[in-house]
Amino acid sequence: MPDYSFAPDCCKDAAGLFQIINQKMKRDPTQIQQSWYFGFSVAGIIEEEQGAQILDPIVSATMEILQPENAPEINVHPIENENGEFESHIFVEHEGVMLEDRLDALHQAFTEIADQLQFEYRGCGFHLNDPARDAKEFFLKQTVFENRDPAGSPLPWKFVFHGPTSDPGAAIEALIGTFAASGEVDAQRVVGGIQEMEGAGGEDFFMIDFGYQGTIDEPTLQTIHDRLEKAAENFDLEYYGIEIEDEEAAAARANAISNGADDEPQNELSINEGIEWTDKVLDLTSKFDIADLAAAAPKIRDFHLKQLNSIGMQAADWMPTADKRLQNELRPKSEIAKRLMGCFLTMAWVCAPEDVVPSRIVKEYLKTNGLKKNAFSAKEAGWIQMKRAEVREFGDLAGWLTENIWSLAWLLGYPPTPNVSGQEVSPDVIGQIQSDFMGDFKGYEELMSETSLRPLESVIALEDLMYCAHNAVRTKSVMHGGLMHERRIALTWALSPGTKWDDTDVST
Repeated sequence: MPDYSFAPDCCKDAAGLFQIINQKMKRDPTQIQQSWYFGFSVAGIIEEEQGAQILDPIVSATMEILQPENAPEINVHPIENENGEFESHIFVEHEGVMLEDRLDALHQAFTEIADQLQFEYRGCGFHLNDPARDAKEFFLKQTVFENRDPAGSPLPWKFVFHGPTSDPGAAIEALIGTFAASGEVDAQRVVGGIQEMEGAGGEDFFMIDFGYQGTIDEPTLQTIHDRLEKAAENFDLEYYGIEIEDEEAAAARANAISNGADDEPQNELSINEGIEWTDKVLDLTSKFDIADLAAAAPKIRDFHLKQLNSIGMQAADWMPTADKRLQNELRPKSEIAKRLMGCFLTMAWVCAPEDVVPSRIVKEYLKTNGLKKNAFSAKEAGWIQMKRAEVREFGDLAGWLTENIWSLAWLLGYPPTPNVSGQEVSPDVIGQIQSDFMGDFKGYEELMSETSLRPLESVIALEDLMYCAHNAVRTKSVMHGGLMHERRIALTWALSPGTKWDDTDVST
């Protein structure tokens, strides 16, 4: 779906538009095939009979003047205006080269049709590639037609997705995380939104977006486009692309970010502070007798909700307790150890340079330690099978594995406790896990002999605490909801024997 905005002052002036295209954009519309679109506004929602009366003469004029091989594409979008009244925006799309005299003739024909049938002809626009997803085209449009440099001052960017995803909450967390985790943008906080509607086939359909106020240069924007498109595919979403929000919408997002900063003290917890706070909570909730989990789970939940509320994290009080979600047993230690090894191996394959971790080392480790498919998620298994040079582009997504590694290592007895801090796991923590557990690619037998599973009571208590924290941050659609998701999944998986990693229920 192209960006249907129009060049001011010259959208109905063929000579003026051609001058801009030739002089400012260094293009020749008479030689380069471009996507042209012509816009109309009609009061109300167009009914079928009225549609034919309006659209038929527009199509006829287009065919007669441009003489295209195929009929133009027509799109009609009913839009509710600020007065609560509906109007229909019609867009006629044509791909091809364009001569100035033909464009002038189209303007005249469309103006006469609109005057005769009493609606508005808005003019034309064009693009080589969709500006919403092509950074170069977007920057050209902003510079030439909007008279602003997107890399020169902070702008209210809006990234948009749509589709029938099965878990919109997890999707927006992952998409926001993909956007912000690379460090290429100065995004401490971003705010997202989810709108549910009914798709054409009656299925649930979601419009998902998130906003970011800041500067982004052209190469970074294209990198972001590519990453978000790949990430969206994992959730059956289509990446629509980028918009610049209007002032009212941008102000609403800025207010949401500001309010979120005021009432989310968890951002004030560093990783070390979060570890200390969580350990104090677990000192109490891990002492409940879970032999009768149905009796203990509500007491554990009540304490967790009160403790989280004390630091400004408000989770829903209706969520099912541990006895209704989890098994009262841990999966075998061997599965947890191999899953940890699989995460480390994937990180090495995707993220480490060849001169740091040679490919032969990774392949030998995979073979000698008997790491089968169940040691990896489906996504990781696909990465392991890719060529090393090709898989590097997934480095940002693979970076989330550090949060999984933290929780998996904790399950095997490593001290720092995964917690509710809104900061990514620190290099110090991951570095210690790397050296203590996986130094020089420690093998399976050695890892099994040197580690011990956490007590079941401690795992149930921490999982329930992270479950509540996950709900608290997901409700606000903030960036570090992805951190809670990735820290929690290993705990929930460990308490769901027989369930595959990808099938683990981490809904809230």
